[in-house]
Amino acid sequence: MACPTHVIQSWNGNYFDKVPLRKLGMRYQVGHLAGEVCLHLQLAFHNHFTIIDTNGIHDIALDFCSCMQKHLFAMQLQGAWLFPATDIQPCTTVMTTALEQFQMLTFMGKISAYEYYHSLVCLTDNTGITAPSDNFDTFICVVCEWSFICLLKRAGIGNNCGRWKVAKPGSCAMECLTFPHPGINILESVDLDSPNAWEDTLYIGMDANFCLKRFNVLSEEKDPGLSKGLTYFVDTKTFHKHLADFDKQIIQPPSLCSNHEAVKGDKRGFIRTRDLAASGLKIPKKVYLIPKFHLPGHIKDCQEKYCMSFHIHIGENDGEAPECSWAISNDQHFGDFNWHKNVLQGDTLLCKIKDAMPKASDHEDRFKHFSALLPQSDVVKWTKMVEDWEVDRSKPNPFS
Repeated sequence: MACPTHVIQSWNGNYFDKVPLRKLGMRYQVGHLAGEVCLHLQLAFHNHFTIIDTNGIHDIALDFCSCMQKHLFAMQLQGAWLFPATDIQPCTTVMTTALEQFQMLTFMGKISAYEYYHSLVCLTDNTGITAPSDNFDTFICVVCEWSFICLLKRAGIGNNCGRWKVAKPGSCAMECLTFPHPGINILESVDLDSPNAWEDTLYIGMDANFCLKRFNVLSEEKDPGLSKGLTYFVDTKTFHKHLADFDKQIIQPPSLCSNHEAVKGDKRGFIRTRDLAASGLKIPKKVYLIPKFHLPGHIKDCQEKYCMSFHIHIGENDGEAPECSWAISNDQHFGDFNWHKNVLQGDTLLCKIKDAMPKASDHEDRFKHFSALLPQSDVVKWTKMVEDWEVDRSKPNPFS
């Protein structure tokens, strides 16, 4: 009685035939604990109920509880790990296990909802003779709503229906654990004049040419988003208002760089120290650099001024982080992408340290050996040129 989606097969004399539990007279009861008998049963709407589970799509006989002061039908279903498609006369649900399985498959295997749902159809009947009714649109709606509720839950505002409406933009996004958080992983007061202040620098990669062509196919009316700026994408209405207010005021002349007539700022990465104004600190400076992969497409002057390899405290940072997530451009996938970055921080950093330490030692030995072969007066002069340029970029570039 606790497994309404189990598949029973019986021998009909020639082969094993699937027999729905409904035909065997089983009725699934919600609203009470297992073993309890409800004295005020209410049949599901039209006595027809569908459950989408990991092993297929099932039509079952289900009874709600209509005892006094009992929960709504939708809440009774959720108590049985069934997520209803609607809270008004629900007749289609998706098992929570199926929702969790689909979410993980689409994160790791990039499987679409269409592929997953029709895989369940084939599991139900791979011949197509007794295929289940089409509930694909219903499945899509349930996935969107369930994912949004899980998002609110993980952000700590899932238990209050009103809190998410006043939540700040981006408040449900997965934050980076190594992001400089005053009072958490860095001191409340940071000495920005310290030689080690660069350790608290915030590195941000920006892609101003994020077109999202597929987004133009849909509309807010046809496919409204639920998060509305709470995670990684800004609210559509707010964004359109921003464009309407500023689009005509900002005139971007074609850039003099690259062979394509790109507008200024079309593609660049930058690093800057984190905005600590809330802690009474000031931003000392911003440093704009061009991602390494895009640097060869720029003119020589840009390559010399904005090369990441010429800047101190950059290491192996390439500035191409936005390019790593083109194929997963939606809030759910961005969240999973950030989550795995967080949980793998230890292994990632350890791997980088093991790779960097011997290379750093080797490069230092080669540099000292090469410098020893040059006139010491030239070495002192060139070293001073580099150090002066690193402090003040208006001085002659020693790498040009």
